[in-house]
Amino acid sequence: MVRRFDFGLVLDKVYVIQGLQKLGVGSKIIDFIKQFAKKNNLLFIRLNVNRKNTNAIQFYKKALQSDKNSIQ
Repeated sequence: MVRRFDFGLVLDKVYVIQGLQKLGVGSKIIDFIKQFAKKNNLLFIRLNVNRKNTNAIQFYKKALQSDKNSIQ
């Protein structure tokens, strides 16, 4: 689920099925989301991730590393 606010973007759930993980699909999704946010002059992207999903947390931190100031 994606919710767009006038100033930011909130992603409640982003999934890549297991068979497509580690193939760059997630990175392409994140790149698309970052481009969308930039194109729409959004100030932040917030990703809601289950705190027990350490693989997803590590992935998002790495994928958004260059955007540290916009991660919430």
